Amino acid sequence: MNASVTRTRNAPNTPTLYSSSSDDWYTPSVYVDAARRVLGGTIDLDPASCPAANAVVQAKDIYTAADDGLTQPWWGRVWLNPPFGRRAHRNDSSQARWAERMTAAYEDGEIEAGVLMVSHVPDRTWWPQLYRYPLVVTDHRVEFWRPGRKGRRPLTTSAFVYVGPYVERFSRLMSGFGSVRLPGRSCTVCGTEMYGRSDRAYCSGACRQRAYRVRAGG
Repeated sequence: MNASVTRTRNAPNTPTLYSSSSDDWYTPSVYVDAARRVLGGTIDLDPASCPAANAVVQAKDIYTAADDGLTQPWWGRVWLNPPFGRRAHRNDSSQARWAERMTAAYEDGEIEAGVLMVSHVPDRTWWPQLYRYPLVVTDHRVEFWRPGRKGRRPLTTSAFVYVGPYVERFSRLMSGFGSVRLPGRSCTVCGTEMYGRSDRAYCSGACRQRAYRVRAGG
């Protein structure tokens, strides 16, 4: 498969942003192809890419590690599988920074829509913000690839997070990879978020019974 790059920005001699040696693992085509259909058939920008990865992603434009896509302008329909690891000079999470950049780009109107692929690690401090968006948590560990190397499975499952207007299309096209979780509402008794269950007023039978006792004066 040939790359489809109209413009790739490079800045030679720029230091590597992240310290993990496992950063450069690429997404299998089955997931990227589904994400491309979610985005209407075209990926305009992959801000964390390289020519080898873009042979599958086929984004019109990419930023490489040398460009620091976090600080560059974004536009259009975006695919993003950010590098793992932590920045050597700050020791902060790469995925956290890219996830924040992606959601901010959508909320600020910088991009039209996007699909973000990250590790499913909901116990991390940066993860709960992603529950504000439709997402699919994989029911398997994705086998990432690298040219000339055997596929590699991470220690966790993955999640595809969608920012954009076509939620039904995202749910339909990505549901084959795992469970769909849609933004819900809070339990009226305890305040627990009920993702994907917006038709319910209570998160559990216990809260339902508690509400009943309150209404009954008990």
